[in-house]
Amino acid sequence: MAISQNNVVSRPLGALPSWLVFGLLGGTAVLAALVFALLPNALLSSGTIFIVAVITLFVVLLCCGLGSGIAGLARTEVLVYRITLVIWWFILVCEVIFDHSGDADNTYRGQFATEAYGEGIVWVLAFIVLLVLLLRRPSFLAQLCTGSYKWVSLFTAICLLSIAWSPGQLYAAAWGFKLLLVVFMLGICTSTIRDLDGITSFLKISFWAFAVLTIVPVVIAFSDPATAFDGVGGRLNANPDELSATAGSLLLLALTLHAIEKRKIYLLGSILATVIMFLALGKAGIGAGVMGALFFFLLQRKVVRSLGLLLGVAAVGLLIVSVTPLGNHLRSYQGAATLTGRTLIWTAGIDAVKQKPILGHGYLASYFFYRNENIDDYVALQGMHLHNGFLDVAYNNGLLGLALLVSIHWVILRNLFGTLRSLTTLRSREPANKRAAMAYLLTIGLLATYINLFVAGLFNSSYGGRTMSPYMLFLALFMIACQLPRLISEMTSGALGNGNRTDADRPALALSLEPARY
Repeated sequence: MAISQNNVVSRPLGALPSWLVFGLLGGTAVLAALVFALLPNALLSSGTIFIVAVITLFVVLLCCGLGSGIAGLARTEVLVYRITLVIWWFILVCEVIFDHSGDADNTYRGQFATEAYGEGIVWVLAFIVLLVLLLRRPSFLAQLCTGSYKWVSLFTAICLLSIAWSPGQLYAAAWGFKLLLVVFMLGICTSTIRDLDGITSFLKISFWAFAVLTIVPVVIAFSDPATAFDGVGGRLNANPDELSATAGSLLLLALTLHAIEKRKIYLLGSILATVIMFLALGKAGIGAGVMGALFFFLLQRKVVRSLGLLLGVAAVGLLIVSVTPLGNHLRSYQGAATLTGRTLIWTAGIDAVKQKPILGHGYLASYFFYRNENIDDYVALQGMHLHNGFLDVAYNNGLLGLALLVSIHWVILRNLFGTLRSLTTLRSREPANKRAAMAYLLTIGLLATYINLFVAGLFNSSYGGRTMSPYMLFLALFMIACQLPRLISEMTSGALGNGNRTDADRPALALSLEPARY
């Protein structure tokens, strides 16, 4: 027997029947063989070999973790948490490992690139591993149907059901599968987090994943300096909207972790994130990142650092613009009146929402919006989605889906602000409580990261659409925000029992730290 966190007794994964373990592994091998057997001959190229190598690495890492569990060498919940973190990191970085963004138009038509098959295989393998974990402990997902968690479960169910009337069912089904995978994965993660250190570990893994997502596109762009700024309008040869928003998320994760641990690697990460955020020159991403960082310092009542941040960001921006071709792009930019065509897309999108206001046009239908005969060619060329997370969901899943998305945002804000109020009370009573200070920094870091994602999502489809890295981080924030009040309540209960509080103090303070229920 192994003892999990909080002295909860649990069995090792070795309690799984051997026939089930080998059956699942054998089934995985057969499935992989069938997938490669069905691939067209044209896909069996050097790219396929690279995909096989990446998938092999992924399987090896997972097998090492599962092998230690089968041997009974690790406690169940600790092992499950570590395996899930490996999957979380791998699923995040798949965006740059299997980069098929340049073939978007063919993808929407169901003609998937080689990289898309590789990414899909990783999703399937990850789902199988999670299934093994769930067969052992189905209680990991029980909380997804209770309390605040039900809003994400309901939203996911609506998205999956609406695939049936989506104009691109195969495309929507693929991303719907990833959405289900991510929700399951986060459900397991939050069920195995037992303290603030568990949340910090999750943020560290996310930091390193977003570091890869941020740095790799820049390295690829500068691999040929002559074409580094051959992107749209003379910008960096990468997706500016996505890269600036990704760098903004990296900036907030780095600031949060540096405030907690004071390690130089996180300070370096925040500097790199700021530079890349400006290099990509995604205006919405830059604004969202800077706003999130300002909130992070202002919530700590560090006005001087906030002013210093503004001056530093302005200096970095001016330096980058003056020494790179980005200055030419800004001087020739003429899209301010329409926010680079977004206002035209929003107008056309609102009119389209009115056509099917209740259930919408189907999951990810907005990625086929360019086919709409009622929009002009300019709007169709601006992008494959509606460049606003709320409008995107309203078009795809109607007012029903929009109401669920708003509920998810509300739960995040309600829980984070409620936790801040409780921690403020605790810190005023126990100024020397280091765990309370850590929890406070962690909470405002999560709130600042949410602000970054929220603002970026007003100008891009950062949540509610495809389950890309911003949407994954948004869902992770929701899960953590639901878990955080419980952890703070347990921590406070321990503080109340140290003899520094009277019995009269206990009920009021404990009640103020109870998780919000909806």
